[in-house]
Amino acid sequence: MSGRRGKRPDATLEQRAAAVDMVRRGASVDDVASAIGYSTGAVRSWLLADRRAAPAQPPPAEDDPADDVPEFDPHAPAIDVLRATVAALQRAHAIAARTGDVRAAQHVARTLSSAVPQLARLERMAQDDGDVLRIGRAELAEAAAAYRQRVAAIVARPLTCARCGAVLRAEVAGVELAPAAPAGGA
Repeated sequence: MSGRRGKRPDATLEQRAAAVDMVRRGASVDDVASAIGYSTGAVRSWLLADRRAAPAQPPPAEDDPADDVPEFDPHAPAIDVLRATVAALQRAHAIAARTGDVRAAQHVARTLSSAVPQLARLERMAQDDGDVLRIGRAELAEAAAAYRQRVAAIVARPLTCARCGAVLRAEVAGVELAPAAPAGGA
């Protein structure tokens, strides 16, 4: 307690801890200062002393950014993976800012500043590719095999006259095609 006249006595450790806790729970420094009857400068100095005295506390379990890391399908399109990553980074930044972890908030902000332009570029490319049809190699190979089977089935049938049904002879570039065997026997 100071000997000066008119000055409020020093706050107890309990009062300081309560004020710091109120600010951490979301109250503004001004509101806390007026509620407990001390200056905003005093409350800020208590916050600073508290941060220096104890290492940054991890966020509560429900806000743990490590639990918020999305799992990615290795076959998912890059744009979907980047969208999920940016969303997770935005949540991590909000948590770091809310808990007062300035270093983590700055790190996440730097990471976001490089990821967001990449996401914008991929979204522009996706928009430009709106008229493009993409077919995977496996799907294309499967369709080509099915097409070959259909053509082989058509070619295997004998060429017949539409009027009388007689088997016709076929020639391609001067080379006679061997007639197919009748469907019923050998």
